[in-house]
Amino acid sequence: PVGHGSSAYVWKVKHKAWNKFLAVKVLSNIDAVDNIKNECDKWIRLGMHPNIVNCYYVKEIENIPCIFCEWCDNESLYEHINQTSDSLYPEDQAMQLERLLRIAIQIMLGLQYTHSVGGFCHGDVKPQNIMLTKDGQAKLTDFGCAGIKGVSGTQAYFSPEQRRLYEQDDSTLLTSATDVYSWAVTVLE
Repeated sequence: PVGHGSSAYVWKVKHKAWNKFLAVKVLSNIDAVDNIKNECDKWIRLGMHPNIVNCYYVKEIENIPCIFCEWCDNESLYEHINQTSDSLYPEDQAMQLERLLRIAIQIMLGLQYTHSVGGFCHGDVKPQNIMLTKDGQAKLTDFGCAGIKGVSGTQAYFSPEQRRLYEQDDSTLLTSATDVYSWAVTVLE
């Protein structure tokens, strides 16, 4: 086990046939079955992109849907922000700015791809949903809020329209601007 969210646990597993590590998101909240199936469908249809954690397939194990996706060999942006890591915050201010801009641009490239190719909003852009690989790639993950009926996500990163719609349980008016707002809050953080 490597982590958990509000509705699932994440495990690191070895795919024997592929001879590579994968991340597996295993449902822990039975009430979220429809959401996880929605997440899988949208995430898999996105296909491959260098700034999105790639989702390979879904398999039910003991009647529990499990999402098998790309394993990122490092930590989330949240974990990097909340530790004193020289790799994220070198003493040289120019290097700090360069690192911040590189991460911000990569996240935006993943979002642009999601909006244009996938045709939907991510809905929960935040540092916890951005993985950083050892080779410096930033990858957007966790599409559990993407296009589902009702607004969900993390309120600290809500756009103004997302906050208003949260009370109405309606996500039909969310646009890519919602993700851009959450991206800006993430960059500020």
